[in-house]
Amino acid sequence: MGPIILGQALVAAIDVGNSMLVRDIKPNRIEAAKRFVSVALRNLSSKGMPLLVGLVAFHKRSVPMVDLTEDITVVDKALVRLRAHGRASDVSEALRESYYMLREAPPGYSRRVLLVTSGVVSTDMVDEIMYLYRITNIRIDIVVVSGNADSRAERFKSLAAASGGLVIPLNSIDEVGKGVLSLFMS
Repeated sequence: MGPIILGQALVAAIDVGNSMLVRDIKPNRIEAAKRFVSVALRNLSSKGMPLLVGLVAFHKRSVPMVDLTEDITVVDKALVRLRAHGRASDVSEALRESYYMLREAPPGYSRRVLLVTSGVVSTDMVDEIMYLYRITNIRIDIVVVSGNADSRAERFKSLAAASGGLVIPLNSIDEVGKGVLSLFMS
C-alpha cells in the first residue's frame, strides 16, 4: 500500500517565449496553452480532493505569477493576463521555479508540474534539476502546443518518463478536452 494522499499540489509552467505567438493553432499557441491549463484546473478541482495550484511563466527566465493557492479564480485571472514576449525559452528555469514553489506544499500532498510549451526551448541543465524531482517524487507532465506537436513531443518523452509523467501533443485547440482527459486518466 502506497502513502495516503491528502491533496494535490500542481504548478502550471507556461512558455511565454515568442514561439507561442505562432498561429499554427487558432487563434495562437499561447491562447491554446492558457485554455488547456484552465480546463485542466477545472477538471482537477471537480475531483473533490484538496487542490493547491501555482502558476509560473517562463522564457529565458522564469517568473512566479501565482504562489500555491486554493483559489483557482486567482490563477484564471493571471492566465488571462499572460502574454508571450520572450526570445528564448528555457525549460530548466521553469522546472527550477516550479520545484521551489512545490516545496511549500503541505506533507501528504502529491506534487506535479504541468509544463506547457511550444517545444522550441532549451533543455540545458535539465539533468541536474531532474535529480531533485526524482528524490522528491515530483511528477512532470508536458503539453506540447504546436501545429506539429507530435514530432516536437518526442524530445520530451524521456524527461516526462523519468518522473512518471506523460507528454501530450496538442495540435489544435479542439484537442484540449481529449488532452486533459488523457492527462488525468494516468
